Amino acid sequence: MYSRRPLDNGLMTLLVCYDGGDEARKALGCVANLLSATPANLTVLFVRPKTPSGFQEMVALAREKIVDWELDLPGLVVLREAEALLAERGQVEEDEVGQPVKLRHGLRELGKGLLEVHFHGRHDEHIRLRLRDGGDAAGVILNELDSLSYDMVVMGSRGKKGLKRWVMGSTAQRVALFSERTVLVVRGEGDLQRVLVCSDGSEAAEKAVRFVGPLAKAKGCDLTLFSVAAEGGEREAAERRLDRGRSLLAGAGVTAVSRIGVADDRAEEILKASEEYDLTVLGVSGRSHIRRYLMGSVPLKVLEHSPSSVMIVK
Repeated sequence: MYSRRPLDNGLMTLLVCYDGGDEARKALGCVANLLSATPANLTVLFVRPKTPSGFQEMVALAREKIVDWELDLPGLVVLREAEALLAERGQVEEDEVGQPVKLRHGLRELGKGLLEVHFHGRHDEHIRLRLRDGGDAAGVILNELDSLSYDMVVMGSRGKKGLKRWVMGSTAQRVALFSERTVLVVRGEGDLQRVLVCSDGSEAAEKAVRFVGPLAKAKGCDLTLFSVAAEGGEREAAERRLDRGRSLLAGAGVTAVSRIGVADDRAEEILKASEEYDLTVLGVSGRSHIRRYLMGSVPLKVLEHSPSSVMIVK
């Protein structure tokens, strides 16, 4: 495992898991739009399922071309596509002839099964394109999340049925359960203009409000605070939770409207409300409680079935 090390420019650091598919491109495009509003360091990670036979020998024989970012080695085409998308969205600094400006180095080996090219963003961001070998994608992603001080990991999904398969499969489930980082699952086109922030009065919910507030302000999102009251009571408690959320947002210069749902099944009420929004945000407590909180719980149910993108703030 690589030791965790923060980047030194004080910006938020994001990890986007990218495989070149349509959903991954939409997720990366979503992040590119976010970067236009609020600069952040970005790592785009492609996990290669299996290193082809002879790959290391190929690298050794053509090292000079690797530095020039010219070889079509397995996985590098995928990273070039990510580079092109970021350049198209104006997120990569270019030189006088329109070529991305590499920061410190071109493509290089950082360790066995790890290649990286490092670009300079337009606002002094660090943009890394990384290729890592590994048959266990979830393990590789979790290891990557521990290698840098990431604030959020972003993944794409194929829609409701695809999302359910994705979540219940080992990769996404393990990342959601065992990562200490905030997780954003992008659905559809990744337009995050209308944001629903769920509050149950817990410290985790307040952390979610604090996390998403500055992002919503920078991007100009329409923010709605949402709390569910049980049928037959708790409406006053829900109103207090919303008042607290508005107070937290006001401290960051953010305004939001409030909405109360009435139902005994909190997850179903959130899912019903999420149909009107682009992004649904929930908070969970620290790593020691994640498994207990997610398994069979409100966040996991929302993550599986929400028609909108979902952010789980940790």
